[in-house]
Amino acid sequence: QTPIEIIESTFKDYRVLELKGCVMDELLYFIDQGTPVLARTGVDQAILLTGYSSNYVYYYEPNSGQTKSIGYEDIEKLFFQGGNYFIAYVK
Repeated sequence: QTPIEIIESTFKDYRVLELKGCVMDELLYFIDQGTPVLARTGVDQAILLTGYSSNYVYYYEPNSGQTKSIGYEDIEKLFFQGGNYFIAYVK
């Protein structure tokens, strides 16, 4: 299954949004609403954005099973590597 199919089957009452080319403020809006954002970081690689502060974005890395933090400039480089492709959902 694709990530979108998994989210759709898990959150049946939600609308899944396939987002491309978003700026950081748009992604932080979803996080601020309590919605994690799946961010592609490369071919078959993604992280789950879960929180933020004034200097860092917090994310879950499925490969390591760890929650990490990264500066805004560095995470935008990861987003670029993944084609600025994101998935979120709304009620």
